[in-house]
Amino acid sequence: MALGWLKERGTELRKQAGDALKRFQNEKMLDALTGGCAWLASADGSISDDEKRKMLNFMQVSPEMKVFDTKKVLASYKPIADTFEAEFEFGRLEAVRRISKIKGDAAAANVLVRLVIILGSSDGNFDADEKKVVREICGILDIDATQFDL
Repeated sequence: MALGWLKERGTELRKQAGDALKRFQNEKMLDALTGGCAWLASADGSISDDEKRKMLNFMQVSPEMKVFDTKKVLASYKPIADTFEAEFEFGRLEAVRRISKIKGDAAAANVLVRLVIILGSSDGNFDADEKKVVREICGILDIDATQFDL
């Protein structure tokens, strides 16, 4: 089930998130975003080739991600997804490192969390493991997860 705020206002929130991302069109945000998405894709403790492909495909076609060059998205996402596939804990540590790059910028942190949720719930399912990952991301960024119905 999608989160309440996303379910009720999905189209509007996706447009807002995409518009807001334009303000943060930089390498730090891209790395944080791909790190968060890879972590979310591996929320159950592993990331399969199928999960990597689905997330990568969605990142390529997502209107929100159009602010980034597709080649840069691929170059940022593939290494961390491969790290999660090889060793979950190393992948998690790399995701934390990437996400921490935007810590202290509340606006960027909020955009990141919203986009991770949007991308993560794109399959129509946002399960307990995925919510836990997003709560951990909120903790890293020192933002209140309850504002995202978590």
